[in-house]
Amino acid sequence: MKNRDQIFKTKERSREGESSNIGGSSGSFFFFTQDNKCIVKTITVSERKLFLRLIGDFISNYKSRSASAPPIMAQIYGIYEFKMSLMTPVNLMVMRNSI
Repeated sequence: MKNRDQIFKTKERSREGESSNIGGSSGSFFFFTQDNKCIVKTITVSERKLFLRLIGDFISNYKSRSASAPPIMAQIYGIYEFKMSLMTPVNLMVMRNSI
């Protein structure tokens, strides 16, 4: 419940101050999964549309890299539209935390 509430308050500082993203260059909100293996990031509708249009090129580029020259792009596990009644839908990208 805590993460859900924070997703819908992306411009507000949380009481703990740990997950709110104020001042980021994109203005997107993001947080890490509990095991720190994934990042969940909000994206705009236009970012989602652009990514879905470029997914074929993204996959081709990723597959063309060899083990000796791994891709510098983040592994993206999925893009989702999160809907709840009486709330504006939120677009989320789930990606591997490579740090």
